Amino acid sequence: MSEIKATDKTRQVSLLELMSYAEATTLILLVCVAMPLKYLGDWQSGVRLLGPVHGFAFLVFVWSAIEAISANPSVWTWLERLRLFLGAMLPFGGILNAPMIRRKSRHGSEQELTRC
Repeated sequence: MSEIKATDKTRQVSLLELMSYAEATTLILLVCVAMPLKYLGDWQSGVRLLGPVHGFAFLVFVWSAIEAISANPSVWTWLERLRLFLGAMLPFGGILNAPMIRRKSRHGSEQELTRC
């Protein structure tokens, strides 16, 4: 099995940060816009459109989280791992997790600089 380069680790964590924002945004739109329009305005199309978009964003987020954590498991504590996945299930949770993910990204680039 080949070792993962530090730049790949940083890229994986950066993708995780991007997907955290995407997942949170689609969840907020689904829960705060499409669902009220469905039940208050009898407009079904919003949920039909945003439901699958959010589902896809959630799956890509989970995949990128698993990749980022498995690339460098010693950097992620159990509490941070739990926070990542629980945050994905709450509106604004992914946005609140983004600073933690950004710190992990910086940690990976610092490791890369010390190896050069």
